Amino acid sequence: MTDSEAEAMLAALRKHYRQPVMPLRKYCEAFQAWARALAENEPATGDGSRRTDGLVAATDLVFFAIRKSNLLWRLLYAGEKVRTRKCPVHKGRWSGVSHLGTCSCQAGYNVTGWLPDGPVPESEFREPVTIVTLIGRDDAGRSDAGGDPPSL
Repeated sequence: MTDSEAEAMLAALRKHYRQPVMPLRKYCEAFQAWARALAENEPATGDGSRRTDGLVAATDLVFFAIRKSNLLWRLLYAGEKVRTRKCPVHKGRWSGVSHLGTCSCQAGYNVTGWLPDGPVPESEFREPVTIVTLIGRDDAGRSDAGGDPPSL
């Protein structure tokens, strides 16, 4: 598909929905430009802060979370609905890391802790595997500098 064909499709969708239609990236860029404009144009108070500092910090945090969200990706790009059934192994706990093996609660390499809609055979569940590498610690968990093992 060419850029002009894609633009024609977007124009047809805008006409159909009677509202702006554009790639998600464009919406994110617009929100970030809005937050930057607030930050740059708000006069500083006597202590150097701006009334918009909290809003800009919150916007940065939200966009960081958006970029990292497997759930949001599944909702927007994969067309999934929010999962409502807990995985019997991972019990609704998202791990955020690659999982060795497979489990039905995975989405890509992420263990979501939640099962997709539809039947899931019992054979599809896998016990979690945890790999921890402590660099610079001896077998007792003491650091090379000495001291007690880390408290977890």
